[in-house]
Amino acid sequence: MWLCLGLLLFPQVGSAAEAGPRKVYVSFALTGLSGVDDVNETFDADFYLRLRWYDPSLANTPLGSMDAPPAWRPNLEIINAKSVSKQLEEDTYQLVAPGVVQTVNRYRATLASKLDLRRFPFDEQDLPILIEDFQHAREELVLVHERVGVPLQGAESLAECSAPLHGDDVLELAANGPSEWELHGVRVGSGTHRYTFFDDIGYSRFDITLHVERRPQYYVFKLILVLLLLVLAPCVVFFLDPESLGERSGICITALLAVIAHNYIACTVLPRIAYLCVMDYFMFGGQAVLFLIVVESLCVHQMIKRTQGTKHEARALRLTRLMDRVCLYAIPPALLLAGAAVYAMYA
Repeated sequence: MWLCLGLLLFPQVGSAAEAGPRKVYVSFALTGLSGVDDVNETFDADFYLRLRWYDPSLANTPLGSMDAPPAWRPNLEIINAKSVSKQLEEDTYQLVAPGVVQTVNRYRATLASKLDLRRFPFDEQDLPILIEDFQHAREELVLVHERVGVPLQGAESLAECSAPLHGDDVLELAANGPSEWELHGVRVGSGTHRYTFFDDIGYSRFDITLHVERRPQYYVFKLILVLLLLVLAPCVVFFLDPESLGERSGICITALLAVIAHNYIACTVLPRIAYLCVMDYFMFGGQAVLFLIVVESLCVHQMIKRTQGTKHEARALRLTRLMDRVCLYAIPPALLLAGAAVYAMYA
C-alpha cells in the first residue's frame, strides 16, 4: 500500500520541480515612436504586445477564441508608464496550439526615461519600456523574448530569441516616424528585479530598450548658427576709431543682450539639469567672446586717452590699430574653427 502511494506521489513532485516557473513568451512590434520630451524626460510609444504561454490544463481544449479568460494568466504592467491606454480594455485570449494560450493588445503610452543630455543637441538616448507582473513572483513566472518567424506547431515550438534586434525588425513607422529622432537599435533583456517594499520579493522584468539618435539639424540652424552670427556681428567695432568708446560699447552691449535673450530661448528646450551640455558651452563661449571684445575696446580707448597730447600718441595709435586688426583677423576664424571642431567631434 505504501509502495503504491509513493509511486503515485513522488513522480508528481519531481515533475513539478522540473517544471519550475512558467515561461511567458513576449513579442512586440512598434508602430509609433514620437514626442520625446527633453524637458519632462518622457517619450510616447505606440506598440503591440503579444503574450504566449503553455497551460497543460488546456491541452485538450479545442483551438480558437476562448469564451472566458483562462484560470492562470499573467497580469503585466508597464512600470515606467506615466499614462497608458489599451486598444482593448478587456484582454481576449485564444488557443493557437494545443495548450498554448495567446493574447494580443495594442498600447499607447507616455513613458518616463532618464535622459543624458551632456552631448545635446548631438546626443543619443536609450528609451526603456519596462514590463513586470506584480501578481506572480519570479518563482512562478518568467518573461522571455519569443523568437518570431517560426511556425507554431505546439508548445515545443515556443523558443527564446537571443539574436540582437535592429530597428527595422520591430519598427513599422513608414512616413510617420519621428522627425527629430532616428531609431538605431533595439535591445531586449529579461532579469529579476527585487523590491524592498514588497519584502524583497523578486519579480521577472522584461526590458525593451530603444536606442535613438537625435537629428541635430534643427538646433544647428535655429540656435547655433544664429548664436554664431550674433557673436560675429559685433566684430564691426574693430573698424571704428579707438576713441569712439560709446559706439563700440553700445554695439557690444546690444549684442550681449541679444545673446542672453537667445540663451533664454535655448533653455526652454532643456530641463533644469545640474550639468553642462554642449549647447551651454556654445552659449558661454559666445558671451565670453563678446566680453573680450568689450575689454579690447576699453583697452584701446584708454591707450589713446592716456597718450593724447604726448610724444607717445602716434605710437599708441599704431598699436591700437594693430590690436584691432589682430582681433578682426583672429576672432571670426577662431569662432568658425571652434564651431566646426565641436560639430565634427559630437555630430
